Amino acid sequence: MSSERFHIVKGSPLAVFLYYTLPWLLAMVTISSAGVIDGIFIGKIVGEGALAAVNIVTPLFSLFFGVTLMLSVGGSVRAGKYLGEGDTERARAIFTKTALTVFIFALTVTVAGLLFAHHIARLLGADPSIEAICVEYLTTVLPFSLFFLGAVCLSYFVRVSGSPLLASAALIVTAIVHVALEWVFIMHMGMGVRGAALSTGISYVVGFVVVFAHFLRPSCPLKPTRHLGTMREVFAGAFNGLSDFANELSAALLVFLFNRIMMARLGVPGVAAFSVMNYLLWIGFMFFYGIGDGLGPLISTNLGARRPERVAAFFHIGLSIILTMGVCLALTMALWPDHLIGLILRRGDVAASDIALQFSRWFWPTFLFAGVNILLSAYFTSMHKPVHSIVSALSRSLVLPAI
Repeated sequence: MSSERFHIVKGSPLAVFLYYTLPWLLAMVTISSAGVIDGIFIGKIVGEGALAAVNIVTPLFSLFFGVTLMLSVGGSVRAGKYLGEGDTERARAIFTKTALTVFIFALTVTVAGLLFAHHIARLLGADPSIEAICVEYLTTVLPFSLFFLGAVCLSYFVRVSGSPLLASAALIVTAIVHVALEWVFIMHMGMGVRGAALSTGISYVVGFVVVFAHFLRPSCPLKPTRHLGTMREVFAGAFNGLSDFANELSAALLVFLFNRIMMARLGVPGVAAFSVMNYLLWIGFMFFYGIGDGLGPLISTNLGARRPERVAAFFHIGLSIILTMGVCLALTMALWPDHLIGLILRRGDVAASDIALQFSRWFWPTFLFAGVNILLSAYFTSMHKPVHSIVSALSRSLVLPAI
């Protein structure tokens, strides 16, 4: 555990909050920035067709990520509660069961994805002009799913076990490796979307190794155990983490619907323009998720330790920061949309740039409200109130946007 000042149950609420959230916030922004740089490499060098192809397959990975988040967030807040109660054995059991479930899921989606890559690309809305690019990306990145999903899962348990700095460092290292490899594979070797996929996959192998090493340390309270108990607890934890799955599934459905509409009405430039908005929203939302995720172990552990005054203090600190961030992000997109779009698209992609500029006029208010919603959803999950969390998440991520 950290020093007394940053002790999750005993330290000053503001100091503990900053210790747990700022590194994670930095890590989330760094990894999302790497994703945007990924879009810049693809959009600027490979072209709008490749950018559209990657956006076409994005809903599939959102679905995989959502299932992993559902299991990991739900399992980690239960582990945090057990650690707060002093029940290390039950915390180890839920950690082991969750990790095993994620491993089986990752193995399953990898095999199925490789066998049916062409069918998946067509189902997601790829037209003949970009289907081959979609398949190339899918078949290159899917073999790395175990490391990608495993790194996501383990990072949540690293944080709840008292090492938020390591979890954050793993994401930052992943992002740095990702960008460096893209520079090599796309800029210097001209590998196109295959290079983008390889850089993504290899970078998550590195991130996985960093977080996995944490559980080999003698001081780590979460160790694999054979005393698993019933697997029902995994499903109970998953139900509590259902809002995170709902967020990702909703995002996947909306991207899927928008992609099909854009392809039918505006063609490849429309899909490329929408993908630009996705990149910009993604990096903005990572600020919010950084705060929300940072709140999770603080609230769940103090809930288990029966410290309601600390739970309230952490929530109010998070809310103040989220509101400030939302205003800053909204102003940035409202005032300088052309500069942001120009970072990703080439000068020659005029049609896609014009469509993206039109989209930006509708998208900027999202930042004013989405952060509070994400914070509330994380709060309810940490308080073991899954229904409240799901309603909050679905209202933002699916119901209102779909209408």
